[in-house]
Amino acid sequence: MDAWENIEKVLDRSRLYLCLKQYSERGTEREPLFYVPNSTILNSFDAWSEEEIHFPVICKRSVACSSTASHQMVIIPSKEDMYLVHGYGKEEPVILQEFISHDGTLIKVYVLQDKIYAKTRPSFKNELTDSALYFDSQTMPKSFAVAIDPTNDLSKVLRVNGTNTPQLQEQPFLDYDRLKKMADDLRIELGLTFFGFDVLIESATLKPYIVDVNYFPSFSNVPNFQSIFLSILLQENK
Repeated sequence: MDAWENIEKVLDRSRLYLCLKQYSERGTEREPLFYVPNSTILNSFDAWSEEEIHFPVICKRSVACSSTASHQMVIIPSKEDMYLVHGYGKEEPVILQEFISHDGTLIKVYVLQDKIYAKTRPSFKNELTDSALYFDSQTMPKSFAVAIDPTNDLSKVLRVNGTNTPQLQEQPFLDYDRLKKMADDLRIELGLTFFGFDVLIESATLKPYIVDVNYFPSFSNVPNFQSIFLSILLQENK
């Protein structure tokens, strides 16, 4: 349904970051619709040479959506910890993305042509650990009420454990109008019909940051997805 050259834009995080940066910086006469974290693109992890980037950072492989490894990431708290990180190939391109403090709430936005569905999920607290933290984005908790084994390093840095967490109340207050405008802008610029993107609201400024875009993610949480999907396909094939 979507042209391959458009799908390719989101299969490489380095290319995606450059696209998002370009989109966000348009219209400088007014506040941008969304922001993009400052990032550094490296041909390999070993190519890092104290680039101008503020720590902590999240290290992601440039390749996205195509393997288990593409979802395995690491939060690096300081430049000293850069020399202790392991698990990346010598010829493996990566992207270092500055960590945005966001009070432990991630907004997942699912786009189905001109429709969106948004949901909050637990994420990292503003206070992180003093050492590198490895995690898999696909196995992160989907609910704030999830209890994490206290022996797991994630238990110290994720906003979970308890039904009284304030983030549970944020769902009704999502800025759907702005998220819809962001989705429409990305849909037009990327030329995609079915995709998802992750948004963080910066704690100090309340600015929305897009930190990732995925082509055809799991729509299992989207109500009536199958009927919406079929309707769009039938409409496009008329």
